[in-house]
Amino acid sequence: MGANLLLTMLNTLEPLYLKQMDNGFSFRHQGLEVWCDLAVLYEERNEVIAHGDVVLQQGDTLQMNSQYVAYKGNTKTAVAKQKCSIA
Repeated sequence: MGANLLLTMLNTLEPLYLKQMDNGFSFRHQGLEVWCDLAVLYEERNEVIAHGDVVLQQGDTLQMNSQYVAYKGNTKTAVAKQKCSIA
């Protein structure tokens, strides 16, 4: 484990890192951090689909939990579905 995949976003100088860990995956992009059980990287669309127990953290002000998140790097937007909660 511990393999790193690197996706360079088209509209930013900061790359999106997708890291495989022993208990799932994580990625971060411009202050957004996401942890999940399973992640699918669509390099051609600059998109990551996160499944399982997904935790999305934006700085120290927002934490969202769900079972599914679609993150689009080009627009820096996330769509969450299934058992969503915000803390």
